[in-house]
Amino acid sequence: MSRSEMAQLYELESNPSASSKILQSVREEFRSSGYKIIDLDQQAKILIGLLGISLLPKWSPVLPEGNASTLGTLDLGGASTQIVFAVPHPSSPSIETSKVTLFNKELALFADSFLCYGVGEMRKQLLAILAKKNNYEGELHHPCFAVGYTVNKTYSNMFKSSCTEKFASSTPQNSNMTIVGTGNAGQCENLISDLFNQTFPNITIPPLPDRFVARGSFAYTMNDLNVLNSASQTTYSNFLQGMQNYCSQNHSVVSQLKLYDPNTVCVNARYIHHLLSKTYGMSDDNWDSVVFTNSFNDMSLGWTLGYMTNITSHLAEVPSLDLYNISNFSFYFCLILTIVLILLGVVSIVFACKYQRQKYDSLNVPT
Repeated sequence: MSRSEMAQLYELESNPSASSKILQSVREEFRSSGYKIIDLDQQAKILIGLLGISLLPKWSPVLPEGNASTLGTLDLGGASTQIVFAVPHPSSPSIETSKVTLFNKELALFADSFLCYGVGEMRKQLLAILAKKNNYEGELHHPCFAVGYTVNKTYSNMFKSSCTEKFASSTPQNSNMTIVGTGNAGQCENLISDLFNQTFPNITIPPLPDRFVARGSFAYTMNDLNVLNSASQTTYSNFLQGMQNYCSQNHSVVSQLKLYDPNTVCVNARYIHHLLSKTYGMSDDNWDSVVFTNSFNDMSLGWTLGYMTNITSHLAEVPSLDLYNISNFSFYFCLILTIVLILLGVVSIVFACKYQRQKYDSLNVPT
């Protein structure tokens, strides 16, 4: 189950009965099918996600050894975002790391997951901040959407998320709001900064690794901006230019693009810019070390590959058959049985040929 779906179940906490019925139904369905339910916490999920990436020859080695390069992973979903990478020499007590053993070596991994900071929940929170500034009435002028963009929504749709509860007011939940895009780059960046300043946890991030693989909406957004080269990488300046080109277009142009959701590409891009550059500390010096992709050789990159690898490593080893330890009796028995079967086969062929010959001769007797 994805993080977004888990968040939606969490949102049913105001109705424990409904949440309990859904979870019980899921348990019974899996139990009847013979599948085993395993609950993975987010920490385990992001660690095995790194394991899955590490198995691919293109990005190995993942282990910090001498001057060898290190690798980290970034993931951006609808409800949360994750970061994980190996820390060669953790020194600061303010940096929390997890000790894990990977490829028979102990590693100190920095791994963190931020619920409510996936692109879907991020956009809901931006709306909630605008609504609060506007005293929950009138039009909401959204600087991160293109000029000409207009959509009507209800406050209940915005505040039903557990990530926006803190912004809720006494406004009737069925009240309507109109979102109007203004396409203002500076105001959009300020709005995203307000979100981080208000709710994002205060963390200390150790020095970044040499390389990252960024998947999920990181990769989708970069593809939509059309800024990636054949290696699924881009420079910081190319990203900024691509974002500027896309976000400067009016809604009449954006809405005609053959993309999954062209209206959200700009706000997602500005959010990714803030997250990578201001929160994680990336710059034009290391931006091109990030590979933005969701697949490798037509294989999906996700935590499931690492999970299955981790599970199979716990399977009991099947002892191999040692032919040299077979007893003399067993050997001679098999040898004799093989010879007997060969002789029976030869005899059967001889009799079959003789029978066919006799049948042929009987058919050709002169009358």
